[in-house]
Amino acid sequence: MGLILFFNSYAAEDQGGKGDFILTPKFFCVENYYHNKIVIVLFYDKTQRGQCPRRIPLEGRIYVKIVAVIPARWASSRYPGKPLADIGGKPMLQSVYEQTLLCKSISSVVIATDDERIMQAAQSFGAHAVMTSAECASGTDRVAQAVREVEADAVINIQGDQVLFDTSALDNMVNELKRGCPMVTVAIRASEEDAVDPNTVKVVLDRRGYALYFSCAAIPCRRKPGHAVMLKHVGIYGFSRETLDRFNGLPQSPLELSESLEQLRALENGIPIKVVIAEGAFHEVNTPQDRIRIIELCRT
Repeated sequence: MGLILFFNSYAAEDQGGKGDFILTPKFFCVENYYHNKIVIVLFYDKTQRGQCPRRIPLEGRIYVKIVAVIPARWASSRYPGKPLADIGGKPMLQSVYEQTLLCKSISSVVIATDDERIMQAAQSFGAHAVMTSAECASGTDRVAQAVREVEADAVINIQGDQVLFDTSALDNMVNELKRGCPMVTVAIRASEEDAVDPNTVKVVLDRRGYALYFSCAAIPCRRKPGHAVMLKHVGIYGFSRETLDRFNGLPQSPLELSESLEQLRALENGIPIKVVIAEGAFHEVNTPQDRIRIIELCRT
C-alpha cells in the first residue's frame, strides 16, 4: 500500500494509459496548498491497476505530535542577556515557557539556546533545554537545529522575548497546520503607535488570509485611509516538519537580508504563510525600557 497526498484540483496522472497512479510525496502537496483548498489522502494498491483509490480526510491523521521550541540567545544587540531579565520575580524565559505549557495542542516544549547561562537557568526551572550553534542565522534556523533529533509532525517557534501572549492563538495555529498549511503565523490589529514604529513589523494579507509581504515600514501606505486595516505581525511561527526542514536548507534571501525579517525567506521561495488574526494581548521585550513597561503592566 502506498500513501498519496494531493489536492482536489490535481488528478493522479495516468502513466501510458495503464492506470498507474504517481505516488506523490507529502512535501509536494504541502508546497501546493496555497493554490488549492482541500487536501485528501489516497491509499492505492499498485497491484490493482486502474481502480479508483480510497479517499480519507487529512485532518486529524497527519499531525499527531506538535512540538513548541523557544529560541533564546544571550547576544542581543539591543538587550544582551534579556532571556534572563527578571520580570515578576522570575526570568523572562520562564514566563514564556510556562505560558506555552498552557496550550493543550502542544505535546512538548523545548528551549533552544547557544549560551550555558541560559541552559542552566532553563534547567533550574525544570525545562527541557538543548544547546545549539551560536552561528545560527535566525531563530527559525536555531529551532530547526534543536528538533533535528526530535520526533515531531509540526513545530511552533515562540520567541523567547514574547513575555505575554494569547495562548488561544497557538491552538488556532495548530488547527491551520492540521488543515495542511505549510507555515502559519500570527497578527493583531496595529495601534497608531505601532504604525509609526520602525521596530514594529507589519504584514499585509491577500483575501484568503495569506501573507503578501512583511515590513517594518508602514504597510499598507495610508494614501487613502479607510480601505485596509494595518496589522502588526507577532513573531510566532508554525511549520510542518517538511517546511521547517526546507526553510532551514535555504540560503538567506535578498529581501530577508534587506529587511532583517526571516519570514521573507519563505515568501521569496514560494512557501505560503497563513496568518491567524488574534484578539488577545501580545507583549514582547526588545529593550530594557520594554521590560519596565511590562512590569508596570503586570502591576495594574
